[in-house]
Amino acid sequence: MKTHTKLLGVAWLVIPFLANSLCWAAPATEYSVEKLGVRNFALGEREYKIPWYRARADYNSIETAEFWKRLHCPPETKAAYVGYYHTIEWCEWFDDQKHAQVSAQGMDFLVRENFRVNPGPGKVYVRRWLFQEQRRDEGMVFKDKRYYVFLLDRQPVEQWRTVAKKPGCDMDTDLEHLIGIIEIQPTFEFDERSSSSPLYVTRDSLLVFRQERHGCPAGYEQEYAVVRSKDGTFRCETQKAVSAPASPETVQKLLYAFNTCAWTRHNEPHTFEISPAVARTVLECKDKQGRARTVTISYDKGGWHTDRVESVYYSTGYPQLLFEVQEDIRASRGAGTENTQPSGPPVSK
Repeated sequence: MKTHTKLLGVAWLVIPFLANSLCWAAPATEYSVEKLGVRNFALGEREYKIPWYRARADYNSIETAEFWKRLHCPPETKAAYVGYYHTIEWCEWFDDQKHAQVSAQGMDFLVRENFRVNPGPGKVYVRRWLFQEQRRDEGMVFKDKRYYVFLLDRQPVEQWRTVAKKPGCDMDTDLEHLIGIIEIQPTFEFDERSSSSPLYVTRDSLLVFRQERHGCPAGYEQEYAVVRSKDGTFRCETQKAVSAPASPETVQKLLYAFNTCAWTRHNEPHTFEISPAVARTVLECKDKQGRARTVTISYDKGGWHTDRVESVYYSTGYPQLLFEVQEDIRASRGAGTENTQPSGPPVSK
């Protein structure tokens, strides 16, 4: 089960995304971890010193069971739980049968069952660890909407029973047996696998990437955009056209999200369930001859559908990474008028 549906927007978007990820996952490899140091965690009057590790992997590969099978834990690990750091929402029930929706930042261990790292989780179900990350300058820090592996030197001990009568606990009761945390750092490098895409875009060819939403009766309105400036750098625009320099990381995520889509060719245009489409993406780029061209990609039921491209049409699952791109752009808006740094050279290819 995957709990971070808020990031995905709508639950039924997950299926096309997973199919897309499986198509574009990086080649099978063994993943080792690098120790970065030791991080201190305080819980009440106790302080725990926990080794911090990092494993780097292709963003799409992380969403496959094969990646987790190939991730190597330190040999002294007796149980390993995969967690996802984000805003957790749940329902609190009271004695008078009233209830309230509650949310808090923390580590959620209710990820998909096939996300298992050897030696795997124990018999005790670990629910969560509510932990609000504080701003830190060094690299050992929980990042929102990222995966982490918690390594224990024993099986967790039951603290309570679930509704299904299964043994359960929260991670904060076992911190003294936590011998390491592995941060899974996604990479956004696209290679020759992408160059066969009918809509392959590079940093040099991208002119405009604009996300629009239909709002009757006004028609389509811009949600965000990444636009090339005359000097060759990129700027981000928000809904109200507030502009800020686009960081190299944001541009790289955008290119990766687009270039790792697995496009399917069609001879006929897509028949939309809702017309006009609730959202669309307008891509402006240069072709191999340096001529500007525009492609409109409309959204429908979790999928992307192009208009006519060289006599044919294409479709793919909506790339979920674009939600992160949009969040990055929103975050840049506050610092946009102060940040004068250009987007600079690409982070990778």
